[in-house]
Order: sequence, then structure tokens, then C-alpha cells
Amino acid sequence: MAVRNIKSVGNTKPIPIYHACPPSDAAILKVTVMTASGEIDITESIEKATFNLGVNSDVGDFNITILDQLKTYYNQINNFDDVYVYADYADVATTRRFRFKIENRNFSDFRTKLSGRGIGMIFLTKNIIYQSLDSNGNLTEKTKYQVLTEIISGRGSPGSADYYVGNFPEITDLSHIEIDNTLVKVNYSETPFMQIIEELCGNSHYFYLDKDLVPYYLTKGSVENPSEAIVDGNLVYVEDNSKDSENVYTRVRVYGKSEDGVVIIATADIGTSNTNGIPKDYVIKDNSIINFDQAKNLAEFKAQELRDHKQIGNITSILLPTLNQGEALFIGLSEEGVVPQYYNISHFSINIDNNGDYPFTTTVIIEGGRTKVSNIIKESIQTTNSLADTENAYGLDFCRIIDFNSQTGTFTNTMRSSDWSISGGYYLIVSSGSQGSWESDVYTLDQIPTRLYFRMIGENLVTSSTTTTSMLYYSVDGGTTWNPNYGIANLDGKDLKIKIYLNQSTAKVKKVAMYYSY
Repeated sequence: MAVRNIKSVGNTKPIPIYHACPPSDAAILKVTVMTASGEIDITESIEKATFNLGVNSDVGDFNITILDQLKTYYNQINNFDDVYVYADYADVATTRRFRFKIENRNFSDFRTKLSGRGIGMIFLTKNIIYQSLDSNGNLTEKTKYQVLTEIISGRGSPGSADYYVGNFPEITDLSHIEIDNTLVKVNYSETPFMQIIEELCGNSHYFYLDKDLVPYYLTKGSVENPSEAIVDGNLVYVEDNSKDSENVYTRVRVYGKSEDGVVIIATADIGTSNTNGIPKDYVIKDNSIINFDQAKNLAEFKAQELRDHKQIGNITSILLPTLNQGEALFIGLSEEGVVPQYYNISHFSINIDNNGDYPFTTTVIIEGGRTKVSNIIKESIQTTNSLADTENAYGLDFCRIIDFNSQTGTFTNTMRSSDWSISGGYYLIVSSGSQGSWESDVYTLDQIPTRLYFRMIGENLVTSSTTTTSMLYYSVDGGTTWNPNYGIANLDGKDLKIKIYLNQSTAKVKKVAMYYSY
């Protein structure tokens, strides 16, 4: 970037002028297939081809049409052969950039057609069983870096309490996984690996697997391509550059794991300023979420992604041979309304058209594209099915679950009793006689709730005009004033405590669900 060195009066700064310097050599491309008999160059025989590159759960795919009158290539190439894309600014392309796997090949009309996916496809069929355990085998918080590297390559040694065998022994180089010290506590049970990747990346990181089976985990925008740009001089065309409101929402609600008829709930309220007052809810049901903090973090991450209009649009330029996945690309097209700056590119395509005006081009997508109708229907069906088994009759925004798996609160003639043989976990019971109570610690909420509802889960819990084996009271001022729990309450404080009275020796409380909205 050049800067005009102009002296001026006062605090006026120099005016930045963006100028892209064209490379000295032309962009060149080569495509090869690694067959059982060796690597063959198919570039000159390609009529058309598209190679799509993405990040996170988008592992990329490709389609190639080869003019092959004698079926020469068809007879040489087989499914699961590797396809390599080479690209450079030079007379000959010698730098291997991307790798794909052939999953389908067919021959018709004197042409061989190949299709498949990026090498990241090895992740797509893997379900993960993993817990973030400490050296004693207890569930604990770990950094996202630890979680990701342990899932890939394992941890501990045979016989240790936290021993874990990695899921991808073919991956040995973890040097490009960025140190991310964000703490998470996770318990994955047959969870698709790419779902885990989306959760860990959130709205701040990218993940992909390169041609050499090296995984990359990096902060969005942290890597800027120093050699490439799209400006007027190499622009081919711009398609549908506009503001997209389709994926703007006003509230995100996350439902976690449901147990004993109680489900963890967290909500992030975005507001309706970007939708002209129209409410739009985005609902996520994820059984791998096992605590309130996980649900809250996911809701807040998703809200950041869904709160603003996205600038969309496909921009096609002459081939950008050094552009890599996850990189930010400088684009400056003032006449098209694209402000000159670096843009995060989560998806781009390399195109070959040997019958067209531009044989080698690159298409990038700014921010994101429109959702296909089929995907909208699929998401709607999944949401409807997942909500059928949730317990949120009053439509409240949050649910914290209080259990007795730890020795917290004040016990008065009560105690924790393990009952793993029946249903697992601990119960609150009377320690002697037939009466006792328990008082919780203070739960300080983020703000004063507008609605509050409690639900006790256990055994022999009866409250009626004739028999009362248990009662729940709540306080919003830290325990100074207590109120009986009848339906939904209106609140005037946020320092919440609960007190449980047991009036029968057979009464058992396993957990208390605390639902509330702000």
C-alpha cells in the first residue's frame, strides 16, 4: 500500500492509497491424478472443472469433465485416487496446493467425469466419544486447544485415569493448531467430529485439513494473503452483491441435554432493531450440552453470528494461485460497492473453462451465501422434532439445574444419599426422623428476572390440601425474605436462594429446575 507523504496543518493524517501491484508472471494451473501407476497430468484434456474449498464442516468438493474419446483416462483412473491442484505465478505450476479424493467416475459422450470431496472428508464419518478429564479422571474445564488436540491424537498413557486414544492416528503434525486458551467443559457421546469443530470454532475461528493431512485452527482474519487481491484490473464479474436479511434473527435459544424431564435452557436476546420489530427465533437442540454454561456460551456465539445483515455475493477474478483456505483477501471494488479492505473468505472456488474467455478463474464468497430451500426445510423439521421432548411449558428463556452431586448449601437434618443402583446420582433425604430442610447458596443472576418458575424432581414429592411431603421456598434478596413457590412468580431482586422442606422420611429430591426470563 502506497501513502502520499503530504505535510499539513493540524492533525490531518496522510491519505492511504490502495494500489495492487500486478505479478510479473501469469497465473498458471495444473491438475493431476495420482493413480496406481503414477501421477498423470490431465490439465490439457479438461473441458470444465470446479474445485470448491471451504473451512470448518465445509470440506470442499470438485467436478471435472475430461475430453476422453478413447477412454484413456477412464481406464487409468479409479475411485479414491487423489486429485492434486497445482498453482503458481510462473511458466509452469509446480506448487501443490490442494488435494481431493475421487468418489465417482463415469463415462458418457466421449467424456470422463470425475467428482468427489476434499481430503477433509476423512473427518465426516467419525463420531467422537470424549470427556475433558483431569489426571484423576474427573470432568474439568480445559482449553479449546487441549480439547481439539486430545480428540485428534489422544492423551495420557495406558493405565492412567485420563488415558484417551486419539481418533486420527494418520494426523501427526499439530503445529498449526493455534493456542486457544478459551476454557470449555465437554462430554461428547457419539458426536460427529464436524459438529464439535463448529462448536469449538464458533464465530471466531476457522479449521481445515491441508493436502499433507496437517490440521489448521486459526483466528478469523489473523492470516492475510500478502500476494493476492481482487481489484478492477483482474475482476471478471460480480454476482448478487447485496445485503442479506435471510439469516438475521432476534433471539437464539439453546436446549441442552434432557434428563428426568428437565432440559438445560439458555437464551441470547438480540433485539429487533435489524428486523424492523419482527421477532425471529433461532432454536438449537444439542444433547451434547451438559451444563448451563455450555448452553449460554453457544447461544451467545450464535447470536453474534445471526445479529447482523451479511454482505453476500460471488466475486470472480482471474486465477489467484496462492490463495489458501482461511485467509483474508484484499478486495477493492468501489464501483461494485465493495469497500477496499481485507475480507474473511470462508469459501472459494477454482474454476477451469478451456472453452471460455478466461480459462482459469477464482470465485470467492464474501461472508456467506443464501440458504437453500431444502436446507431451510430440513432445519425446520429438525427443530420441530427436537422441541417435542423439551420441558419448557411457560416459554422461559433460561433453565439452571440444581442437583446434589456436590456437597453445597446448608443441610439441617438432611443429607446427600447416593442411589446409583436405581437411577444414578445423589438425592436429598431426611437424615433422621421425618423432617428436615436444605438451603442453597446464593445464585446471583445477571439481572432481575421478570418471571421465575421452579420444578422439583424426585420421589414421593407430594404437595396437596391433605398431604405435603415437600415444600420449596425462594428468596430474591439473598435469604432475608422467603416466598412459597406457587406457579410463575414476579421478582424484584436477583440474589436468588431456595429452601426445601421435607416432611416425610421417604421423600427424595434429585434436582431442582429453575426456569426464568429477563
